[in-house]
Amino acid sequence: MKPASTALATFLASLPRNGIMADCYTLTLSNGDAFYFTDADVPVVIGSTVFVASSLRVQGMQYSSSIGADVDEQDISILASGTDTILGVPVMQAFVQGVLDGAYLQRDRGFLPAWGSAAIGSLPLFHGRVSTIESIGDLEAKIKVKSDLVVLDADFPRNIYSAACLHVLFDSGCGLNKASYGMTGVTATGSTISKIAWSAASLGTYNQGTLEFTSGVNAGVTRNITQSDGTYLWLSYPLDNPPGIGDGFIAYPGCDHTAGAGGCSKFSNLANRRSFDFVPPPSAAL
Repeated sequence: MKPASTALATFLASLPRNGIMADCYTLTLSNGDAFYFTDADVPVVIGSTVFVASSLRVQGMQYSSSIGADVDEQDISILASGTDTILGVPVMQAFVQGVLDGAYLQRDRGFLPAWGSAAIGSLPLFHGRVSTIESIGDLEAKIKVKSDLVVLDADFPRNIYSAACLHVLFDSGCGLNKASYGMTGVTATGSTISKIAWSAASLGTYNQGTLEFTSGVNAGVTRNITQSDGTYLWLSYPLDNPPGIGDGFIAYPGCDHTAGAGGCSKFSNLANRRSFDFVPPPSAAL
């Protein structure tokens, strides 16, 4: 049974066969930014949220309801015009740059007394995460989304003996605050789509870290850093657009999940280390 307010339940009980319904979508990025859009021809207001009509469109999403722990996996299409943007970047270009990594998509059905009126209420139909981008064209992206039950598809037991730390850098187990370790900088002469010249790219500090652009043509783009050699931050994957001199970014250090200088010792975080130094190799364990 889906949760519904008293007002919505009363409205649904008397809803005529030609009652007005509109599917509304919320796309939430990994950084917390949310975008609201609807498949209706006019904007839909649910509570204090306005779902715009002249924006992205979702096609192919089906409604599924079942008992059990089966993952609801769907193939959908997101369509956009050439003028639609996300974080100031054309939608399809933003998709190529990885803006959907870690993104969530929610579908709600709003019930309206009349077009142009605020919704009486809404019912949730789907909530899940972007799993795979199958293809991206000029105006359409084919995407696979999976319900939150997919997190149950994990290896057990969760706690294992490993020589590498089991925590993810900056997660709740690691205990470090990512924002405290971000260093702001600007691109210098010599920067390319594959490397960023930066005077503070100290040797080894940003190996396996991340780089997030805050201004310029690549604003909002994030790339992993393979290594910092004292002069450059080398990117694991080239940028789509060459950075301009003076473009702003934030660089975050990485962790190799060991107790050494490339891992916990770098962050003085040995107390939260979750690894075991004397785990025997598989041959010895057998």
